[in-house]
Amino acid sequence: MDCSKNRTLRSNQLQSGQSLQAAFPQGYLPYIYVTSVSGVGHNGNFGGIAGADAYCQSNIPGNLSPTGVYKAMLVDGINRVATTVGPNSTVGQKDWVFQPNQQYRRADDGGIVMTTNASGMFDFSNGARLQNPFTRDYHAAHWSSINIDWTTWAVNGIPQACDSWTTSEWIPKYAIYGMSDQVNENILTAKINFTKPCSDYHAAPLSDGTWSRLGLVCVEQPPPPKYIFVTSSNGEYHNANFGGIAGADAYCQSRIPSNIPNNRIYKAMLVDGINRVATTVGPNSTVGQKDWVFRPNQQYQRAEDGAIVMTTNSSGMIDFESGARLQNPFTSNPRAAHWSSINIDWTTWAVNGIPQACDSWTTSEWIPKYAIYGMSDQVNENILTAKINFTKPCSDYHAAPLGDGTWSNLGLVCVEE
Repeated sequence: MDCSKNRTLRSNQLQSGQSLQAAFPQGYLPYIYVTSVSGVGHNGNFGGIAGADAYCQSNIPGNLSPTGVYKAMLVDGINRVATTVGPNSTVGQKDWVFQPNQQYRRADDGGIVMTTNASGMFDFSNGARLQNPFTRDYHAAHWSSINIDWTTWAVNGIPQACDSWTTSEWIPKYAIYGMSDQVNENILTAKINFTKPCSDYHAAPLSDGTWSRLGLVCVEQPPPPKYIFVTSSNGEYHNANFGGIAGADAYCQSRIPSNIPNNRIYKAMLVDGINRVATTVGPNSTVGQKDWVFRPNQQYQRAEDGAIVMTTNSSGMIDFESGARLQNPFTSNPRAAHWSSINIDWTTWAVNGIPQACDSWTTSEWIPKYAIYGMSDQVNENILTAKINFTKPCSDYHAAPLGDGTWSNLGLVCVEE
């Protein structure tokens, strides 16, 4: 039961509009694809940078996940800028599409294209070349308005990019294009005839009598971090009777902090061995997994201040037994604890083979009904199973005594889906 309605946010909580630098999960190689490989060309009017990104999003190749996020490798000097100095500088960079020090592969066949430098670009000036072009299709070209040093093409100091990619006028509206099947600076600025009127759908004549098609180079973006919050971090506490797993999820949904999106689904990080299971084997296995709350290879941030908590492994967990630790705890509040019934290897706590989770989180009986709890302000296996006294009767609202004579409060860890 809810013993407090106080949901006042602390002063260090995430402020509206704060942005975070996302990153790809370790070991994941993001994709690059070229829209004109499909055989369809496009003029220079995409409805702006946002429209170009939307065009990328709506043309994801069938061999890639449709849930990926893609942005267009083009600039306008205003809304998207790679650099105002050169390939080794982030000065002026805005909404750029490549991550720094990141390897990329192409959608065609998974071939490695390049590893970006610390500025999220590639320095062609010293003779370096891509490992493979963006595509093998010699008919593919793309709009860019990127000079060979990654600055925005300008005439008399005015950026030239089809009015920020909003016009398909013929002369005098122009933009730069690149050749998608090249490995040198031609991918940015085609040497053969580097500008095209914004009305054009085709780039350069080819030796077979056809023309290359203009489109976009689309670059996969890191998935944005998802949120985690702890219901007991604001002073609330609750016994183990949530009305089952579905009731625990509903409890999370009803207590979304006001500083994070409330139009998303949040679920409770607890298990019962029946309706919700993280694993029946260990942190690196999805065997037995059911209705689990963490996504694989996903970064999570805590709601109170946006601090990154962790990036899950390919099974949607983190391997504490190997010595791994969270980057930050679920909450900085030392009074926060949470029900879980999760062992340190993410299996469900059981006695004589029978899961122990307060009758699947439906009872608040005292002895002999028990469940495991975790400490929400820890970064090790204590977040799953508190070493100090890992079980509590289902009737309890409080977990462990603290040094000041008070007790930590029991609640739920809630995870954005």
